[in-house]
This record gives sequence, C-alpha cells and structure tokens, in this order.
Amino acid sequence: MMHVSVGRLRFKSSTTGLRFLWRGALAYLQARRANGIIHAAVYREDIRTLWSLSVWSSSEAMRDYRNTGSHLRVMKMARRVEARVDFRHWESDVVPSWEDARLRLTEQIDSSS
Repeated sequence: MMHVSVGRLRFKSSTTGLRFLWRGALAYLQARRANGIIHAAVYREDIRTLWSLSVWSSSEAMRDYRNTGSHLRVMKMARRVEARVDFRHWESDVVPSWEDARLRLTEQIDSSS
C-alpha cells in the first residue's frame, strides 16, 4: 500500500504566488530525490493556486520529506504570507490521476465546511 498526499496552496495575491514559484520548485526537486518517493508532480491552476501530488512508499517517508529542507521552508513561507493550505492523505494501491486527487481534496473541504 502506498501513501498519497495531495495539496493545494492559494495565495491572496498573484504577486505572492509568483514569488513562491521558485521556492516551490526547490521543494519539488527535493521530493523527486527523497527516499521513498514513488511519484511527485505539481500543477499550476492559475497564478495564485498551486497543487502538489506525491506518492510515497510509507507515511514515514512522506513525513521525513515534509519536515526537512526546502519543503519545510516553503511551508513556513506559506504561513507567513497567510496562504490557504489544504492537504489530504490516504492509502492507495495505485498512483491517482490529477482528477481523482483533486476530487478527494475538494470533497474533504466541502464536507468540513
């Protein structure tokens, strides 16, 4: 069983989103080299909204990545600029499509509202 993580970051302004792109790219490169990574992808919905999808061999491997390096710095930056950050995690036998991952996250947000 694999550990799937999908995330969406929404910035208040397009200027903040543009400044974030470089640091987000470094976090993506970190994910691609991380122990336990099976799949890593990013998707830019618009100038203010970024999505990430990663699949890991275990939840421990995902947490090791999440709590270090460029990813940790980028999440601290997101908090400083008051970006809205939504994430969802689940176990799966397959790498989900973007459509499936986005649906899982938005269903979670809608049900908690």
